[in-house]
Amino acid sequence: MSENLKIDIVYLWVDGSDSEFIKEKKDWQEKLGIPHNDDNADARFVDNQELRYSLRSVEINAPWVNKIYIVTNGQIPDWLDLSKTDKIKIINHKAIIPAKYLPCFNSRVIETFVTNIPDLSEYFLLSNDDCFVNRPVQPDFFIDDSGLPIPRLFHYDYTDEVLEKSLYKKSVLHSINLIKEKYGKTLMYVPHHNMDLYSKKIFNKCLEEFKEEFEKLRNQKFRELSIQRVIFLLYQIANHESNIVCEYEDTFDGIHADSLYADIKEISKLQRQILSKTPYLLCINDEPDVSSQYRNQLPYLLQIMYPKKQDWEKNSQPLCEKKLQEYQKICITVSRKLFWKRILENIFSIKNKIVDRQKYKVVTILWKKIQFKSKRKEH
Repeated sequence: MSENLKIDIVYLWVDGSDSEFIKEKKDWQEKLGIPHNDDNADARFVDNQELRYSLRSVEINAPWVNKIYIVTNGQIPDWLDLSKTDKIKIINHKAIIPAKYLPCFNSRVIETFVTNIPDLSEYFLLSNDDCFVNRPVQPDFFIDDSGLPIPRLFHYDYTDEVLEKSLYKKSVLHSINLIKEKYGKTLMYVPHHNMDLYSKKIFNKCLEEFKEEFEKLRNQKFRELSIQRVIFLLYQIANHESNIVCEYEDTFDGIHADSLYADIKEISKLQRQILSKTPYLLCINDEPDVSSQYRNQLPYLLQIMYPKKQDWEKNSQPLCEKKLQEYQKICITVSRKLFWKRILENIFSIKNKIVDRQKYKVVTILWKKIQFKSKRKEH
């Protein structure tokens, strides 16, 4: 692709702690008789400062991104100084979404209107605020030489048990079935849950192709069973609008993961996952059952991962220096342990399954010694 190719990035963002937003959301739930459940829980709208660090990650690891559009209901992050940059634009829902669909508390609906953003480049990345570019990438990570997007998807088996528990999985399967009915192709995937690149032309063709389904979706102020964003990626594949498809299994075995979906339920486990997989793309998921303790810890981890403050950030109250140093120490310790473990695994060519019991015994002894020495240093 040409070095002059322009690629923008579009974020959907909301400050769920805003009192006016909370009241409006509650009023509409009561008006429509929408029960309070996992699909419209406060966790879907909580701001853990992810957007600040996601923007840092893009500027550090994908500085070639042209413009950054943040689609909001009119809110502006209190740390963002728009006077210091012409790269970032705030896009109000009212500027791209017809009034009859507003207000909207359903990100799936908002996504379908992003191509209405004025001056949006032909190629754009669509992202949520909990997604990060964790390692340096070039445009060819997202787009091939012929100018077609590269979808990233995981193979998935949709069991009755999974579908009973997850409205999200039901919606993905609904989208898979729509493709099967239309094109006779069964594409059993689940999204990698991170930023993907789209072409406005292909995106709009998909909107037109499934016009009735998208209209049903657009009338849902809160999440219900509906067509899901994965439909755009499946449409690309079914119509040969993608030459390359990155297909992953449920587990990743390698040094660098293309895309890692992690959970903040256990911050220490999250650190180990990130440091061991060193992903190019990272999503840190926040579920309704996550404690406030873990949410409060997340900014410290993100500050360690993406420490460089950008010009567009206002001087805000800094994180507790003592806590920050504690987290840095933890990260260093975990990193050292993983470094030595990886060396031992490489020496004995050990992956997930170990066949040679003698080698396993040697590695186990050495690994325990490393852990013991690390613990002594910590104390």
